[in-house]
Amino acid sequence: MFVLLSTQVHTTLLFGILSEAYQVSFSDFLDAYDSEPLDAPIGPPDLELNLVMSGRGVQVEVVNTATGERTRETTSWTDIFERQ
Repeated sequence: MFVLLSTQVHTTLLFGILSEAYQVSFSDFLDAYDSEPLDAPIGPPDLELNLVMSGRGVQVEVVNTATGERTRETTSWTDIFERQ
C-alpha cells in the first residue's frame, strides 16, 4: 500500500511540475497526457528522477545518467500551495 500511495504522490507532483513548465492547467495536462504500459523496460535510463519530500517542502533532482550531472530544485510547501 505504501508503494502505491508513494507512486501516486510522486506522479501527481511530477505532473504538477510539468504542467507548470508547459504553462497549462493541471487538468489540461492530464487531458492531453497519453501513455501505454510496457511489457518490459526499454533499456537503461537517460535521466533519473529523484523526489524527496519533508515536512518543509519537496526537492526534485534530475540526474543525467550519461554525464552524472545533477540538477536540483527545492520548493517549500508554502510556495506550492500559495500558487494554487
